[in-house]
Amino acid sequence: MTNQYDDIIKQAVNRWWRGLDWLWIKAQIMQESTFNPLAVSSCGAKGLMQLMPSVIEQFRVTDAFDPEQNVEAGVRRLSAAWVQFKREDGIERMKFAFAGYNCGEGHIFDAQDAAEAGKRDSRIWDNVSPFLRQFTGNDNARQTINYVSRILDFYHQLAKEG
Repeated sequence: MTNQYDDIIKQAVNRWWRGLDWLWIKAQIMQESTFNPLAVSSCGAKGLMQLMPSVIEQFRVTDAFDPEQNVEAGVRRLSAAWVQFKREDGIERMKFAFAGYNCGEGHIFDAQDAAEAGKRDSRIWDNVSPFLRQFTGNDNARQTINYVSRILDFYHQLAKEG
């Protein structure tokens, strides 16, 4: 994986989310855009971290294709998602934060409620993810589940490389 944006990622993490292993963000960028700062999705997400128009507006990004602005807003957005999942611990909390970043925390909360109703531990992503399709549809649920899984895979690969 490219090292081109490592300093930008480290600076954004240091500014907005001290204590987070910056490799999580690098793994997320690999999943989001494969490090293409000019990436645009079919739903209008832009840049390295595929910021949606609402996030661009919320964090007052003036150029979504500028790697520094994009990564900074993406880190802030992921941090905001992470804060929403207070009952979860460690890696499970990261999984929920990435899922929330991808499809919205509201859908994740709904899936957690459904998991609880099904007598499953709603603090465990693998218990919650099967319920996601009820709230996002099959394709979006599958996309979010794969999104979380791929970020974890990329993160472990990066951590091994060291």
